[in-house]
Amino acid sequence: MVKVILPTMLRRLTKGKAELQIDARTIGELIDKLDAQFPGMKERLIDPNGELKRSYSIYLNSKEVKGERLKVELKPGDEVSIVPVLAGG
Repeated sequence: MVKVILPTMLRRLTKGKAELQIDARTIGELIDKLDAQFPGMKERLIDPNGELKRSYSIYLNSKEVKGERLKVELKPGDEVSIVPVLAGG
């Protein structure tokens, strides 16, 4: 199981749950399983090209995931944080 920490803006889909335990082998599979359990999650996280939307970052064990983020492998006990990207100036 992987611990998933969700930002406030996604918690309305999870009925207020900030942390979840999901059994997944990759970040892509994790998002698919989140969407199966909480419909609409994938639509908010993934763009039409099948990539993570630019408005979100993924952190794995407190380190930002770069590159092909959805293919990154997970192992039991990992912690995945989905974090909204703030822009402004």
